Amino acid sequence: PQLTPQGLSNMAWAIASLSGPQQALTELTTEAEAKLEEFSTKELCNIVWSLATAPEEAEESGGDPRRSGRRSSLVQLGKVLVERLSSTCREGKVAGSEEDLAGLGKDILSAAWALQQSSLLDLPALRQLRSSAGWVGSALDDVAHLRRSMQPRQQIVFKA
Repeated sequence: PQLTPQGLSNMAWAIASLSGPQQALTELTTEAEAKLEEFSTKELCNIVWSLATAPEEAEESGGDPRRSGRRSSLVQLGKVLVERLSSTCREGKVAGSEEDLAGLGKDILSAAWALQQSSLLDLPALRQLRSSAGWVGSALDDVAHLRRSMQPRQQIVFKA
């Protein structure tokens, strides 16, 4: 049976976290690339994080990490992830709850970490992620301001 995007994401995360079989991670990544449009930002972020975190086996790249299939997948998925995060923020595609916004902020930081860990965080990607993080920060400020404005005002009682 084929895994759902969440299943692929969770399996990739587990393999990377436990330093599991790298061939399995490569196979999961290939399947993920075929279903890219079905992945949520969080699921895609987990795949990118997993690729950046898992140790790379020397024979996978013939000794040259720039030639590995994993690296080319990471480049492709990283670009898609940065664009998707940027688009989500630009178009305001977040429900607006603090939890949703905080989750998006975590995804932005995870993407930045994974790309930096893999030496793929170039200036354009950094600018997009920085802009996205700024949008999330402003949105969180707006939510906090709205919450404060909706709280009932305490009545001051003066005693004689």
